[in-house]
Amino acid sequence: MKKEKILVHLTSEVAPFYKRGGLADVVGSLPYNLGAEYDNIVISFFYQHRMNHLEDVPRQEFFMEIHGVDYRCYYYKVIKGEVTFYFLNLEDENIFSDSEAGNSNKPVNGDAPYVAAIPIMAYFYFAKAFLTMIRMLDISFEFLILHDWHVCGIFGFPEQLDQLKKKQSFLSMLLIHNFEFQGDILPDVFSCMDPETKERVDAVNRKFGSVTLLSLGLEYADIVSTVSENYARELGEKHLPHSGFKFLEGKEKKIKSLPNGVDRGLWHPATSPHLVLNYDENTAHAKDFYKKQLCLDAGFASDQAPVLLFMARLTHQKGISFLLDFREQAEKAFCDLENVLRTGVNLVVFGNPGGGLSGRIHKYFLQAGEEFKGRFYYDWKYSDEKAHQMLAGADMLLAPSLFEPCGLVQLYAMSFGAVPLVRPTGGLKDTVIDFYAQPDQATGFHIPGYTREGLVSAIQTAADLYSHQREAWDQLRIRGMLTDWSWNRMNSAYDRLFRMVRSNTLYI
Repeated sequence: MKKEKILVHLTSEVAPFYKRGGLADVVGSLPYNLGAEYDNIVISFFYQHRMNHLEDVPRQEFFMEIHGVDYRCYYYKVIKGEVTFYFLNLEDENIFSDSEAGNSNKPVNGDAPYVAAIPIMAYFYFAKAFLTMIRMLDISFEFLILHDWHVCGIFGFPEQLDQLKKKQSFLSMLLIHNFEFQGDILPDVFSCMDPETKERVDAVNRKFGSVTLLSLGLEYADIVSTVSENYARELGEKHLPHSGFKFLEGKEKKIKSLPNGVDRGLWHPATSPHLVLNYDENTAHAKDFYKKQLCLDAGFASDQAPVLLFMARLTHQKGISFLLDFREQAEKAFCDLENVLRTGVNLVVFGNPGGGLSGRIHKYFLQAGEEFKGRFYYDWKYSDEKAHQMLAGADMLLAPSLFEPCGLVQLYAMSFGAVPLVRPTGGLKDTVIDFYAQPDQATGFHIPGYTREGLVSAIQTAADLYSHQREAWDQLRIRGMLTDWSWNRMNSAYDRLFRMVRSNTLYI
C-alpha cells in the first residue's frame, strides 16, 4: 500500500475472478479508477471450483467463533495491479459455491443467485469472517463500500462494528445495484443467529413486519447510494415494480447517485482482447467482418438485414416477455417474436436462461430457433469472449427492461457500434439519447410505453433508418461510439461525495 487513505469494497462477485453479472464487471473495474487518492481493497466470496486466476495462490487460515465453537476460515490474497483482493471461504468449502448455483457441473441459471433458495446464514458467516479478518490483519480504511444486499450481514454484528469504529473512524456506504433483490430473512433462522445478530434482525423485523439483508443496510449504513441518477429518483418516488419500499421510509431523499462506468481497456473494440480485428469509430467498417461471421454462426439466410441483439440474463426483468408469451403453450407463444421479425431484422438472443436448462424460458427459445430458423438465433452459453464478438457483429441492441438500475450492456453496445433500443427506465434513460426527441444528438431509440406495439414500432423505425437512410444511421452509430462512458468520467461523482463527507457538507 502506498497511500494513506484506503477504500474497502465488500462484494459477492468480482471480475475476472468470478462473474455472475454486471456487478462483477463494476467491482472489477471501479477500484482501479478510484486509485488516484485511495488504495483499494476488494473482499469477496470464494466459490469452490468456480474461481479463475487463483490456481497458484496459497490459502491462509484463521478462526472465528460461532456459538462458542472456533470455526476455521480461509482466505486467498491476490495483488493485481494496484488493487488488493481477498477471497474468503469457510471450513465447509462448498457453502458459498452451493448457495450461488449448486455444484460446479450444474448449468448456469439466469435467475441465480437472485431468487434461488439460498442458506441465508451463509451471508452472515461471511460477514463475521470479514470482520474477524479485518481485525486480524489490522487493515485501516476510510470508507467501506457495500456492493448490494449480499454483504449487508455485517450490520448483524453491531458490537464488532463498534469495536472496529473505535479503533478507526470510517463510514459505511451501501451501493444498491438492484433493489428488487434483497435477501429475505425468515423468522425460522433467527434461532441460528448470534445473540447480537438476532437482536438486531428482530428489531428491523418488528419495525417493518419483515426483514431482509438489504433492509439491514438501509437501516444502519451511514450513506445509501445507487448506480444511476434516474434509478435514485425512481426509488425515491417509488415508481418501480419493487417490493420492500417500506424499508426506504424516511430515506427517499437521501439516496445518492453514483453512476456506473465501463472499463474502456476491456469493453471497447479498439482494445478488446477478444477481437482478432480491433476497430474504433474511424474504422467501424470492420464491423462488417464480425457481422458476416455472426450471421454465418447464426445460420441467417442473409447478412444484409440489420442484426438485432438481445444480450442479458433471460429473465422477465429484462423484458423477454416482449419476445415470447410464456403464459401460452408453445405453439401460441411465438406471435410477438414473429411480429418483431416482420420488421425485417434478424434477431439474436444471447444469455443465461432464467430457470436454467430445464425451465420454460430455455425450452421456448430453443423451439423458436427451430420455428424461425434463418431469422432467429438463440445462444445460452454466455462468455465475455462471445459477448465481445456479438456486440461487434450486431447493428442494434435491444434492452426493453421492466426496470434497470443502471445497465451496462447499452454502454458496451454504443462503444462497439451497436445502436441501443431501450425502454427509458433507470440508467437506460440516463445514458441513451432518444432519436424521436433529439434526432441530431441521438445515440439510440427509446421504446414508447411498455407495450408490444411500442417495441415493434421502435424496432421498425430503427430498421427503416438502417435500410433507407444509411448516412443518418452511421451518424447515430458514431455518436454512440464517441460518447465517453469510462470510469474516468464517472468517478467524479465518487470524488465529489468523498469531498463532501470530509467537509461535513453531505446530507446523510
